[in-house]
Amino acid sequence: MISPLQHEINETSANGGGTVFLDSMTVSQFVTLPENIELQGKHPFVVIKADDNFSASTLSGMRPAMFVSEGTQNIKMKNLIIDANGANQQGRLCGVCIQDATDVEISDVIVKNAGAEGSRESQSVWIRNSSRIRVHNLIEENCDGITVSMSNDFEVSDCKSFDSSSEGIFIGASSKGSVSNNYITRAKGAGISVTGSGGLTSDVIVIGNQTHECGQSTLDQSDNPTSAVFNGISIGQNVSDIVISSNISTNNFKSGIGVNTGSRITVVGNITKNNALSGFRQEQSTDVVLAGNFFPDGNQTT
Repeated sequence: MISPLQHEINETSANGGGTVFLDSMTVSQFVTLPENIELQGKHPFVVIKADDNFSASTLSGMRPAMFVSEGTQNIKMKNLIIDANGANQQGRLCGVCIQDATDVEISDVIVKNAGAEGSRESQSVWIRNSSRIRVHNLIEENCDGITVSMSNDFEVSDCKSFDSSSEGIFIGASSKGSVSNNYITRAKGAGISVTGSGGLTSDVIVIGNQTHECGQSTLDQSDNPTSAVFNGISIGQNVSDIVISSNISTNNFKSGIGVNTGSRITVVGNITKNNALSGFRQEQSTDVVLAGNFFPDGNQTT
């Protein structure tokens, strides 16, 4: 049975699209976003909460989520609080999942209670194989981070991530994007991870971010101290043309900034201090330029 909210969204899209204004509500099934739709809260504290028996999406290749969109364009979400009610969902419910989409903007949104310790499957926002993406001023609490994978022309900016049970921000197999002015603290994995796992990641700038107390992971039981996933900012395998600039990375459980394999990586004007291993750690990659950084914890090359 189609919910009243889904009916209103479908009708708006069928009539050429527009804005659907929301009041606070509890939802019992996932909401699909067709093209040319903007969801906007009527005021800054509109809460959309999953009920205890929430029926999640089962679309092929996508993770269970409260809001889903696939193969669409011109999707916007603004001025909402999304509560995934994780304690009653076994930590397996994302806030927003978007796949094969173009022109996506998520701004001024709070997502909370999606993750569970060690799940890695309950992101606040999960976007794959999409283009022209903007995630701005999103706050996530107790989720599994913000993920952008297999996408291009993306921007993740001015977001705050608290207590992610995975990475704070994960960029994988994506190109031509920026991760800027975000604040990540107490992520179990890396604060920010940029990796080419699953395909080349290139032409990405990581600038003006702050990562603190990240890397105390329970996901890797070996807790390997040289693993790139535990750093404040981690640059993984199969990447090229990456700029890491003007970031502050402190009190992380491994290194402030870690670079694994990659080519044409520039690390300039960063500050890292009070990290458990080193300010900067370089593994296997030789094509790295360092300039104007402050690394009182030292540099490490393996």
